[in-house]
Amino acid sequence: MKICTAKKISTQQHLNNEFEVVSIHKSFDLAIKNVEPAYIVVEISDDIKRGDSINNDGKKWTSI
Repeated sequence: MKICTAKKISTQQHLNNEFEVVSIHKSFDLAIKNVEPAYIVVEISDDIKRGDSINNDGKKWTSI
């Protein structure tokens, strides 16, 4: 598993929690060093890459 920082890209928060993966790190400590206030830090699986869309649980994002 990896840790990523991701920024919110959905506009309807109560319907879609879509985030774009901005950076991927090996540890939580590395991830929080350069995190922006509007970003989340979440654990992701190894198949997720930078630029992918994820939900707030760190799983691949799918539309409702």
